[in-house]
Amino acid sequence: MIDIHALINAGESETVELKQSTGEMQEILETAGAFANATGGAIIIGVARTGGISGITIGKNTLESLVNSIQQQTDPKVFPVVSTTEIDGKTVIVLQVSASPIKPVLVQGRGFKRIGRNNHMKVIEGNIIEQVPAAMEFIQRHISKAAEIVLTSPFSTKSSAATKTPRNSSRVQPPKRAGFTP
Repeated sequence: MIDIHALINAGESETVELKQSTGEMQEILETAGAFANATGGAIIIGVARTGGISGITIGKNTLESLVNSIQQQTDPKVFPVVSTTEIDGKTVIVLQVSASPIKPVLVQGRGFKRIGRNNHMKVIEGNIIEQVPAAMEFIQRHISKAAEIVLTSPFSTKSSAATKTPRNSSRVQPPKRAGFTP
């Protein structure tokens, strides 16, 4: 668990962003993308940039809307972990964003990079095709792990002597066509 008090006291940095309200949604989106393009970070909502706790009123769908907005406007999708905490009797929202394994993460079609305590528009160098090998390596690694799990599962359908159909079985054979040998 992260120490929210320590993060607020340390102020904004390459891994911490303070926002007073969800009304700063564009900046929240850009920061989520910038954190995903780097090593990750925490966005704390309900805290002024100076560290003053203003708190935030959380409505029925506030948290869900916040997370959905980030997911829908990032590509590849960013899935922040959201939580709330009380500080001095006031509620704040904490969004924890992990580094994305596939980069760059785009926010509304634009890339952002975190430099110090600011987000900067990132120019994507070269062609997006250059990103494909890293993405394919990531996908292949996870497919290999999944295949290994499936193949070692007791419910696996891998062939064994007990499950093979004998050659001389009563299985119906398809008719042979003249002039065609399978």
